[in-house]
Amino acid sequence: MVKYFYKSLRSQSMQQLSEYKRGVWVYAEAPSADEIQALTDAFDLELGIALDALDENEMPRLEKGGEQNYIFVRYARKDGEGGLETMPLLFVFAAGAVITISPTKLPCIDKFLKGKIDFATTQRTKLILQILNEIVEGFDGLITQKSKQIKAIRARLRGQEITDQD
Repeated sequence: MVKYFYKSLRSQSMQQLSEYKRGVWVYAEAPSADEIQALTDAFDLELGIALDALDENEMPRLEKGGEQNYIFVRYARKDGEGGLETMPLLFVFAAGAVITISPTKLPCIDKFLKGKIDFATTQRTKLILQILNEIVEGFDGLITQKSKQIKAIRARLRGQEITDQD
């Protein structure tokens, strides 16, 4: 699924567009092979790098290919069994757009869509920094949650209240 979001500094709300416009945020969530090909054609991306964003084992890194800069990061999310996992996210600085490609829904996307974060898609660097900030806050929240669980288990172990689950 590929969506085009646009919000300027003067806009009160974000718009979802049906096609590219200069200053847009191209959000690709679990894109199909055809959608990846369309993105690579439209924005002159390297197909191999764009496909790397869908590899769940992709490592964080920076790359430069042609006119584009590619930034791979990982974000934390809860898996189906209540555990934690990290997934890759690719940022592309394309001419006149920011492109994000991920194999799953970006957890912080709802904050941007619901207007909880003041941002402008026309400010590409600031937008990427805001997304990265939300990823860091997500990591922090999940680490805090796991730390509390560890402390609770330690307290039970000290009191010799050990269960099979421990």
